Amino acid sequence: MKKISIYGMITLLAIILSGCPDFLGTPLLIEYEVDEIVSSDENLGSAYINLEDDDDFAEHQDEIVAVDHVFIGAVIVNNSGHAVSGELYYSVETMYSADEVRNGADLLYTSPDIPDQDTLRVSFQPDISTGFDHELMAGQFRVYGIGNQDDFDVEVEAEIKILFYYNPNESEE
Repeated sequence: MKKISIYGMITLLAIILSGCPDFLGTPLLIEYEVDEIVSSDENLGSAYINLEDDDDFAEHQDEIVAVDHVFIGAVIVNNSGHAVSGELYYSVETMYSADEVRNGADLLYTSPDIPDQDTLRVSFQPDISTGFDHELMAGQFRVYGIGNQDDFDVEVEAEIKILFYYNPNESEE
């Protein structure tokens, strides 16, 4: 998905232009396109995220000292036959059912109700203080897209933008 939310870009530019704190280190912006997630109550879909696929992240992974901001842009399509809310979760664990995701993964976002056969485009900043920053720094996790009802059929396309800070001296210690 190459469509980028103009609000996300404006927010990112405002953050960068406002004077990022130099004491954190050198900024590193990673953009990661998530594979399409097709998920239903009968077939759980997920996308494996490996930030090490990005050459800049792989080069500086051991030097990263902070995750400053995370932006997620997503398109959620409802094919359920009724209104449904889309939910995005993340976990380092592989899960096999929607119930397992709801009970064991961390919620990133819940959409408003999406009418049947309709599409919702969203951009948001998840709360990274819940531990998501550690998963991002580790570089590998899964994203799950599900509906909040027991009977759902959704498709999710997403792009994640992450602003890291790295300190080249960190890897020498």
